[in-house]
Amino acid sequence: MSIIDDSIRFVAKINFFEETTMIKFGWSGMMIPMQIDQSLITCKITLGDEGTVFEKGIEHEVKILLPGITKSDLESNGQMLFPGYEFLFRNGKVVFGKGEVIRILE
Repeated sequence: MSIIDDSIRFVAKINFFEETTMIKFGWSGMMIPMQIDQSLITCKITLGDEGTVFEKGIEHEVKILLPGITKSDLESNGQMLFPGYEFLFRNGKVVFGKGEVIRILE
């Protein structure tokens, strides 16, 4: 298997805060930093076709890929993802969105 094949994938509810100036909108295929525990990890968000735009301030159900991050990578750092786990989207100290894991994809 390749690194991407082993990478963690999950379905999540996400919302980019309407008041944020970090991004104007979200789009399918965007890669942004998400915080898991105290770590910032780059994730890829997909919703429909590549490039599909979605608005800030509204909750969306999306698929998230953590490229190059496997379940064993998280476990070796004492981290876990599970349904109900809440996470943040941030750039440095600026939090510009949040999400919640719905289910882990195999």
